Amino acid sequence: STTEQQAEKVTLTESQAAALAQRRAYEFYRIKSGAPKNSKGSSQSNESIDDRNTKLASYAAAAVIGALGATYAAVPLYKIFCQTTGFGGTTQRVNLSEWAENQEAREESGRGKVSQALWDKLIAMSNVPSEMLPGSSPGS
Repeated sequence: STTEQQAEKVTLTESQAAALAQRRAYEFYRIKSGAPKNSKGSSQSNESIDDRNTKLASYAAAAVIGALGATYAAVPLYKIFCQTTGFGGTTQRVNLSEWAENQEAREESGRGKVSQALWDKLIAMSNVPSEMLPGSSPGS
């Protein structure tokens, strides 16, 4: 019996031995997990592999179609974002003189006072000592 096993091992090629080891490992873990043994042979496992391949292919196709759809949707979504925020799709630069002129206009319209009122309220609610707040003189 031992010589027959040795002779059998010698006649197996490396790929056949690897396939046999893989099959044995598969059977071991299938039995360990309690899965029922396949009674129909390899036809049912081939169908399940085909089903899994079909499922995987459909997921891959959905991912590709989703990425393509996101690409085409990016431009209209960016346009809506720019219209909503008022950025217009470009960065905005402000000169110091223009900002100062606009600041005076904002203060006259009362928009600057709203933010100042909010700032005053936040300072009143904070636990920061008044000496550390901006606008207070040191040592007062």
